[in-house]
Amino acid sequence: MDSERRHELETNDLREFLDNFKDFWDKHGNRLLIVLILVLGTWVGITQYNKYKNAQAEAAYTELNDADSVDAFRTIAGERSEVHDEAMRRGGDTGLSQARQALIDGDDEAAKSLLTKADSAYTALVDRGATVEYQLVGHEGLAKVAVMRKEWDKAAGHYESIIGLAGESFVAQAGRAQRAMDRIDLLKNPVAFAPPEIEPAPEGDVVDPVPALPPLPTPPTE
Repeated sequence: MDSERRHELETNDLREFLDNFKDFWDKHGNRLLIVLILVLGTWVGITQYNKYKNAQAEAAYTELNDADSVDAFRTIAGERSEVHDEAMRRGGDTGLSQARQALIDGDDEAAKSLLTKADSAYTALVDRGATVEYQLVGHEGLAKVAVMRKEWDKAAGHYESIIGLAGESFVAQAGRAQRAMDRIDLLKNPVAFAPPEIEPAPEGDVVDPVPALPPLPTPPTE
């Protein structure tokens, strides 16, 4: 087959394809164009939505890192659903830590208020935690709050809940809860140690708490 004949066949094939494509486009072109636009629009929409969600998550974690009070963490949890559980965890831990410091400082009223806020944050994790890990954190936090309030039965109940919820998947948390529960009796009934007895000095003797210093040497005279 010479080149001229081959070129003629290729031209005929191209013309036939174009004629068939024109017929196809006349019948289905508008429908196909709509489908393409929908696919492209969906892809663009998903891409932009993912960018938006990532930006929101980054902003939420920035707010978490800047917060330093239970109330601030609770506000973030209410406004940023994507970090609700983490905000509640940090809020509970912050309230518990600040309550301990308040007790050390002798401010019982502040400690009571902070424990109430910590209790609320941990309860939110128990009730609404999206994962078992956060639910375990909630129970552990409530147990610590109960211990600080000397509510021993409540503390034991939360430790038992941890052991039941942990199952075989969270052995470390279950073990920690069991050890803490075993210490409750000791916390409830601490062993009292008597102060050391001081032997009285013999009658008639004067006890000088600070021994007298030897006299300074007399400087030589010239």
